Amino acid sequence: EIDHNCQHMRSIALNAEGTRLATSTYRPRTDKSEEHGEISLFDTATGRIVWQRKLHGDRAGGLAWSPDGKRLACNGWSSFEILNAEDGRSLLLYD
Repeated sequence: EIDHNCQHMRSIALNAEGTRLATSTYRPRTDKSEEHGEISLFDTATGRIVWQRKLHGDRAGGLAWSPDGKRLACNGWSSFEILNAEDGRSLLLYD
């Protein structure tokens, strides 16, 4: 079981080996916080978070794994980003 506290789940993507599950969520603007998206990567054997990456605005949308499982692509309404699947760091951002 994966415990993921979010307001709006946008997308999920399982890697080819079935060992990692990526999720994208969106939290709309409130009185106390700005809108933001978040990408989370889970270990499917344990359900634990491997890494999370908070994204400004509406950048968390669709998700897709590269065929070799080393990169994760995510898109929002007007942007896309390629992330290193091992640690979540940005490799390419088009905004």
